[in-house]
Amino acid sequence: MEGLTAGLKEHFGEEFEELAEEVEFFQEEPRTLVEILEAEREYFDKIWYVRSLIRQEKEAHGEADSVPEELAAQVESAMRRIENRYGAENVGPWDDWGWGFVHGKLSALRWVLGSEWDFLDT
Repeated sequence: MEGLTAGLKEHFGEEFEELAEEVEFFQEEPRTLVEILEAEREYFDKIWYVRSLIRQEKEAHGEADSVPEELAAQVESAMRRIENRYGAENVGPWDDWGWGFVHGKLSALRWVLGSEWDFLDT
């Protein structure tokens, strides 16, 4: 940033210095690894939650095989924990745009953590 500032001052002179004094430049701090991991977990949970809702709906309409009763109870318990953690109003389901937006967030967070783009397994 210092090289850019110096180059702009050299090229534009006093005009740049006056403008730079009027504008406050913000330099955002990068997120910590803990913050990134927490956000990745949140969007993993939310996508898993909605996928579980979809599966339940398909089972109810005979479009998918039923899961064993013990597993169904574990899924239901995990869904309640997710609702409690984020609030039932914040875990979906969403319209198509919202569903894509949530997937995009998970994809970007995973990319930052080293996964390939579009790795959306839950």
